[in-house]
Amino acid sequence: MKRARQLVATVLAAAALVVTAAPSSPPSIDDLAWNPIFGTTSGPLANGAVWAITVDGDDVYVGGAFTNFAGIAAADRIAKWDAAGQAWEALAPAGATDGPITAGTIYNIAVDAGVVYAGGKYTVDIGGYDCTNLATFTTATSTWEGFGSCPSNELIDPTKTVYTVEKIPGGPLYVGGNFLNANGDSNFDFGIYGTDTGSGWSWSGLGDNGSGGAALGAFVSNIVVHPDGGVLVAGDFGGAGGVTGANSLARFDDTQTPKWFAQDTPAVTFYGALNTGTQLFASGWEGAYLHTGGNAWRELCATELGVASATWGSLATTSGGLLLVGGTNGLYACDTTDGGSATLVPNAGTVRVLASYRGATIVGASTTLAGGSDYIAVLGDVLPSTNGNSRQATDMVILLATLTALTAIAGTQLLRRA
Repeated sequence: MKRARQLVATVLAAAALVVTAAPSSPPSIDDLAWNPIFGTTSGPLANGAVWAITVDGDDVYVGGAFTNFAGIAAADRIAKWDAAGQAWEALAPAGATDGPITAGTIYNIAVDAGVVYAGGKYTVDIGGYDCTNLATFTTATSTWEGFGSCPSNELIDPTKTVYTVEKIPGGPLYVGGNFLNANGDSNFDFGIYGTDTGSGWSWSGLGDNGSGGAALGAFVSNIVVHPDGGVLVAGDFGGAGGVTGANSLARFDDTQTPKWFAQDTPAVTFYGALNTGTQLFASGWEGAYLHTGGNAWRELCATELGVASATWGSLATTSGGLLLVGGTNGLYACDTTDGGSATLVPNAGTVRVLASYRGATIVGASTTLAGGSDYIAVLGDVLPSTNGNSRQATDMVILLATLTALTAIAGTQLLRRA
């Protein structure tokens, strides 16, 4: 009887120990297996590079240089996964037999309140005339619309490229790229933001250089919300807003004076930026960094990511707590703890974009992925939309069921001995 009681106590203690320890158990790279992107049938979905992936709820928007995505004639350079209908669809008027985006590449997508904002180097046919490089698609009406007067007086010079669009929910739209004189203003170089007034868009530059000139002197590659206010701007500029040290990665806050804030990062070109809601990351030439508060940053996985000439432009976090970093040197899973290392994810090629999606990561590339012929794939297991946790939830259910069975056996032995 005493022995049976000890068995029950041991089992219950083990259950408490394992359940408590499970959330802190580091994930293994073995959990990051390649899977076909949902909706895949007999052939690849994308026949060309995928540069943009944006998640809106359970829906997914994909942009790039492909045509006829998922075999859909009108899904050229942009497509949507409709989670409700469990199918891919074109962003085009109903019944369209060819895509409205007739040339080029989409590099970035933002979504807010049923409006899709697409930036890149492309041409879109809007009712018989062309707009370029920055346009919106309204899901309720299935219509595209440009900015400014197309084609003669657009917001952005048609010969330039929009690299990033960041739409603050219910707020302004930030646009960055290699453009000059946006909206015809000589101070609107490389980065602008606009507000929809209801009767049109009102545009502003990102401050000035302190002497009345443009705030930025080179391209902007990425813009994300900064937790301290305003936005984090990444690119190749130096001395943003005339602020010493505000080089290539800087915070812009139009409500402050000065408007620009230097960051404690190397003066190298930055391409990637990610705000997860709890953490802020940036990546670029030969490195990736974690924001640690104020203007301070800590370099991550320096041994693996700091290799000569490596360019890192895409970031995502896994459900297990790793940071995925993609670029010209492939894809790494990085342990972001101080002194952590990174593991190379095999068969990734040249990764251009990463997006977290229901416990997994959607990967887009300019080379084929996972040893196959598609430019888009999933890393990890996509969970049902009702389950926001990773496979840890499934493992925990199995664990608790096992422990319950062991406890029942121990209890039976106890009764028999009583």
